[in-house]
Amino acid sequence: MKYAKLINNSPQYAPNPIKYNGYWIGNPKAELLLSLGYKPVVFTQPPDPVSDAGWWMETWNEDENQITQGWTWYEPKEGE
Repeated sequence: MKYAKLINNSPQYAPNPIKYNGYWIGNPKAELLLSLGYKPVVFTQPPDPVSDAGWWMETWNEDENQITQGWTWYEPKEGE
C-alpha cells in the first residue's frame, strides 16, 4: 500500500526511509504514516476509451480516509 498527501491535486508519496523524531525509520508502519498526515492511495484502472478522438486524464480525489485515483475524459475541441 502506498501512502501520500494530496498537494496541488497531485499525490506526494511518503518517503522511505522517513525521518521521525530525529531518527530515520525504514519501511515505516501505516500507523506512523497516518499520524504524520499521510493517507492510503487507491489506484484505479482507466475506463475504456469513449472514442478515438480523446483520452483519459488522471485526477485525484481526497476524503478524510484516503486518496483515490480517478479519470476524466478529455476530447479536444475543433481546432485544438
